[in-house]
Order: sequence, then structure tokens, then C-alpha cells
Amino acid sequence: MERLYPNDQTMCGIYGIFDPTGQDDLLARIQRAAQCSIHRGPDDEGHLLDPPLCFGIRRLAIIDLLTGQQPIFNEDRSLAIVLNGEIYNYRELRAELEARGHAFSTHSDTEAILHLYEECGPGAVSRLVGMFAFCIWDRRRQEVFLARDRFGEKPLHYHFDLAAGRLAFASEIPALLEVVDIPRRLDSEAFAEIVAMGFAHPPATGLQDIAQLPPAHWALLSGGQLRVERYWELKFDPDDRIGIDDAQAEVERLLRQAVRRQMISDVPLGAFLSGGIDSSLVCMMVAAESSSKVRAFTVRFPDRAYDESSFAEEVARRLGLDHTVIAMEAEPFRRQRLRQIVQHLGAPMMDSSVIPTLLISEVTRRHVTVALSGDGGDELFCGYPDFRWGLQIDNAARIPGLAVLGATGVRLASAIYPDERLRHLRRGLDCARQPQPDRFLSIFRLFDSAELNALLGFDARGNLDSIRQRWSAYTDHPEPLLALQRLRTYDPLPDDMLVKVDRMAMAASLEVRAPFLDHELAEFSARLPLDFKLRRGLGKVVLRKILQKKIPPELLKRPKQGFSIPMRKWMNEDFVAEARTLFDSPAARHLFPGAGSVLAEGLGQTTDRAGRSVQGATTRLWHLMVFLTWLDEFGIDPGEPGQC
Repeated sequence: MERLYPNDQTMCGIYGIFDPTGQDDLLARIQRAAQCSIHRGPDDEGHLLDPPLCFGIRRLAIIDLLTGQQPIFNEDRSLAIVLNGEIYNYRELRAELEARGHAFSTHSDTEAILHLYEECGPGAVSRLVGMFAFCIWDRRRQEVFLARDRFGEKPLHYHFDLAAGRLAFASEIPALLEVVDIPRRLDSEAFAEIVAMGFAHPPATGLQDIAQLPPAHWALLSGGQLRVERYWELKFDPDDRIGIDDAQAEVERLLRQAVRRQMISDVPLGAFLSGGIDSSLVCMMVAAESSSKVRAFTVRFPDRAYDESSFAEEVARRLGLDHTVIAMEAEPFRRQRLRQIVQHLGAPMMDSSVIPTLLISEVTRRHVTVALSGDGGDELFCGYPDFRWGLQIDNAARIPGLAVLGATGVRLASAIYPDERLRHLRRGLDCARQPQPDRFLSIFRLFDSAELNALLGFDARGNLDSIRQRWSAYTDHPEPLLALQRLRTYDPLPDDMLVKVDRMAMAASLEVRAPFLDHELAEFSARLPLDFKLRRGLGKVVLRKILQKKIPPELLKRPKQGFSIPMRKWMNEDFVAEARTLFDSPAARHLFPGAGSVLAEGLGQTTDRAGRSVQGATTRLWHLMVFLTWLDEFGIDPGEPGQC
């Protein structure tokens, strides 16, 4: 057994392979994966070669800078672990385990997992508070154990070959492709869903033979079989016995506890501040817990419709933060930037807000190593506009004939008066005419059924059956707000939002932590009466009450703007040239025979036939540009004609 700690390269990325077929190049594969993962861990590198297993890590040192190198072993060296992430309750776990006789050789959170696994086996995962993806190697049993945190803040991809008994894993797909040599083929079964939604849902990744371990799951390789199990599920079950004052006090206590836990760090720490409720509340808690002035970071957009920096500046002034504002104008489109983003994503995830996320991460990393964010607040406390819109659509659907007659009237009116509000109303009424889960599916998908069929050149309805089945389980509830919450929390949050944050922050070697995703806070929020979240069209009711202790209500009563960019204003000659090149590629002609209209509408050369905003047309163009760049950058075979 060989353990290596190269000292010439100095947050985390893990990777490894269990291969019982007798291959002799395991270490070489792991070293190639390490080179792919330097951005995730610039401080330290470690490997364990113990055939048939070899695994490793690139580490960003956050806690126990001197003795926290990985892999870490238990007392008799029968178990070894590599961890990506942070365990916030490791001190309590350590005290408990030491009382049971376990001897610790480091002060790191990683070692606590290992000793807990000795005590509890797979059940250890349920005891962890944090964001994590890890692998434990059991030498005696020749078993490999993988686990991922409850919401999927940290990624974990794998390839399993049942015939060979081979399991390979990595934090990111590019590293996994260095660990195991497999054909790079597009997953034809997931293709239509990825195009419609803009992201892959676990276990799909967009690539054949590469899977994601879903959030709140663990996997055990034993005796040549891979067993995957869920260990936690957020259950939305409102309890009307909870009063508003008790709700406010408990949410504040749990959020403050989460912030306090997540501020544990041996390196500089700051926070993102958009000026919205969630990030402002996190900054308020960080400022209250900190003995020094807190660094906060905001992106300023050139378009006022997207910019909240003036609100962020006022919040920062009232909270006494050391505030840095980053101008988005300084980030013109560059072909190489697009390729860099796609390389770090590793999988097709087409959310345009990856651009400002990468920008703010790069600037923030110049000042701090860890940043706290407000991610998760919108999902858990009904902050997104589609919570209000979804309720309105559901109400319209309950009135016989209203959706059909209303949509017809609005369609005629919008043909005469091309007003954006009429277009929005027409789309809502069209949604109301559909049964669940297609009703909510129409809210979230970027291409409607007719557009998707025209784009792909075939009827794609059957290709979306997997998402319908999944969303049917989410929306199987008489209360539409709860159905929307479940849908938002189980799909876009882990598959879009958290992917974007992890990959772009890691690209800048920045660790981002999300206090709202503390599972104790999430479980309590799921028990709150619905009108403590959304009341008279106003979301995050209980969060607003907490924040009003420091921030005046008038500063908070404004429409949610989101964290996206004005795509049309970002377009330049390089953008147009790259779009034309990508859409003229063999892959584009094969996969998207109807893409000409998307290109023309996205570049502003024709009217948006779907009756939607210019921003929507440009977003759909960006969406396909990212997908086509991903195919090209990773050399992915799109399949034979008619396969997708």
C-alpha cells in the first residue's frame, strides 16, 4: 500500500477507481485526474495506491491547514477516506467518538467521518451536518462506499461496469474521463429532457455510462454489486399549530446556528450580497457572529432591470459590511470564456447565470477563500415568481372554460397589441389548459412542445415521459404551492442552481457555503404553514419579519430580479460569429434540424414567433450554444441519425 503526498503543488476534488481486472496503470490514471482537478484543490494533493483500488484528492485547505492532508486512515489503517466538502458538526462528533475510545491523529473534519463509519457503517451519513461527497475504502472487506450530501451541494459522478466489477468516480466529469477510458457518447434517452429543461437530472449526466450519485444517497460496492440507497428526504407537511411568532423565533435560531457552524474556517471568509432577502439575511447573521468587519461581494449589471447593486449598497451600509461591487460591464463575450465555462461544467447545464457566478467567484477569491450565500432561501420560503404564477395558473385551471376562452381572447389581443404583459398572460392561460404535471412543466421548460418538436425534427413527447413520471410524484398533492415547492427543491435546486454555484466557484478555487440548506432549518421550514411563506402575493413572509430588525420593510418590497444577465446586451461580434459557427456544425445539423429559427430569433433577425420576450429568444440561443460547445469540447459522439 503506497500513500503519496507530493509537495510541489499546493477545494476539493476527489477521484478514484476500483478495478479488480489487474490493470497496472491505476496510479497514472489518478495522476491525470489530479491535473484536471487543480482548480478544485490548489493547496495539496494526496493519493492512495492499494490495488485493486487507487484514489486521490486535490485539496483546498480550509480547516486544519497543517495536518489535514488526505487520504486519512483509521487507527489500524483498515479504512481510508477522501472527502470533498465540509462537516460542520465534526467537533461534536469528535467529542462523542473520543469518549467511545477512538484515537484521532488530526484535527480535521474528514477523520470524524471515518471513525463514525467504523461505528455506524452506512448509517453514519445520516449523522453528518454539512456539504460533502466522499469515498471510504474498506481494505478488509474490499468494499468501496460513496456518499453525497442531502441537497447535492457537492457533486459525485461515477462509472460502473458490472461485468468487470469496476467502479470509477470523480467530483467532476473531466476528471472521471481521465480515470476510466470509455466511449464518449451522448445519452440519447436523456437528450430531449436536457434540451427542454437545460440540465440533467440524476442519475443522468448527458453521457452514456456516466451517472451522478443523486443527492441524499449513498452507494456501496461489495462483491461486484453496486447498491444505491436514499438516506434522507425532505417532507413538506405544514403544521397549522405553529404560530407566526414561534416560527420567526425558530427560523432565526436555526439560521443563526447554521451560519455560526458554517463560519468555522482557518482561512478568510466573506459573503455574497445581491441585495435580496436571502443574502441580506445571511450577511446580517454573519455580521452578528463576527468580531471583525465582514467582506461582502455584489455584481452590478449594466441594465437596471437586472441590477440590485444599489439595494445591496444600502444593506451593506446598514449592516456595516466591507462591501465590494463588481461591474459586469467588464466581462464582454469571448469564445475562450465560453469554452472555459463548459470545461468546468463538464455536463450540459445551460443556465446563463453561470457567467456572473464565475465573475463574482473570481473577484471574491482575490479577497477570501470561503463565501456564504443565500442559495436555498427561494425554494424553502417561496421566493420565486413562479410560486405566485403557479398559484394563479392553478386557480385559472379550476374554473371551467376560463383558460380556453381567455387564451383565445388574449391571443387575438396580443396580435393587435404586442404587449409583453399580454404575452405573459397568454402563456399562463395556455399552461392552465394542461393537466398536471404538464402544467408546471410548461412553466419551467425553455422550449414548449411545438418548439421542441420543430427543433429536434421529431415528436419528443414520449422522450419526456421520465420527467413527467418524476414530476407526477412531486405534484401529487391537492395544495399547488406544496407541489411547486417539492418540484423546485427536488429538481432545479440540485440540478441547476447548486451545479452552477459549485462548478463556477470551484473554477475560481472558492468554497461557497449555503446556510439555508442546513437540513434542520429545511425540515422546520417544510413544517411551516403556507401563509408564513407566501401571503397576498408576497413571498418569504417569515424571513422578512426577521430581516426587518435591521433593514426597513420598504427596502425589501420590490419584485425579485434574479441573478441573470441581459443576454442581448452581452452579444458582440464574437458572440454572433461563434453562434453561427456552432449552428453550422455537423452535430447541430444532426441533432437540431430546426435550429435555424432559434439562431435567427436569438440574434434578433426575426420576430420571436413564440410571442415571448427578446431575452427569452437570446436565452434559448445561449442554451443551444452551450450544448453544442459541450459536445465539441469533450469530443462527444452525438449518435447515428435517428438515434436521438
